[in-house]
Amino acid sequence: MMTSRETKNDAQAVIYRTNPETGDFEYLILFRYDQFTGEDQWRLVKGGINDGEVPSEAALREAKEETGLTALFSAITIRDYSYEAFDVRHNVISCLVNAENTHDEDVYPDSREEGGSIIRHAEWVDADTALSHLLFEDERLAVQYGHDYLKNVGVRD
Repeated sequence: MMTSRETKNDAQAVIYRTNPETGDFEYLILFRYDQFTGEDQWRLVKGGINDGEVPSEAALREAKEETGLTALFSAITIRDYSYEAFDVRHNVISCLVNAENTHDEDVYPDSREEGGSIIRHAEWVDADTALSHLLFEDERLAVQYGHDYLKNVGVRD
């Protein structure tokens, strides 16, 4: 097992809202080009936690930065996981981010701070589509945990 030289704390945003036509939850996933692999990938919003920030604040900030959505609120921690990439250990806190007030907003993906990824576009999709499209198992688990939480708690903010 490789030993990491650096540790990075990240916040991940599982952005959700209710589809006004179906009443079902939908999730925002990003289609990114990864210059390290040369491949296009479906991913969730994720980024570093700044000094003095708590994970829920970082998830909201990252979601706003990467999507251009402004009416986001109430990030709730749903799971955590770790992985290693390029000699860096990433400790990730996944948060549900409520986007119920964004139905009139367009998504404007922003890749300026993405260090190796270009966000090509974003799509609102149902849970099954998110689960089938997302590249990484940990991201699929974050959506599944979030979806189960929303269904069981009946959140409709």
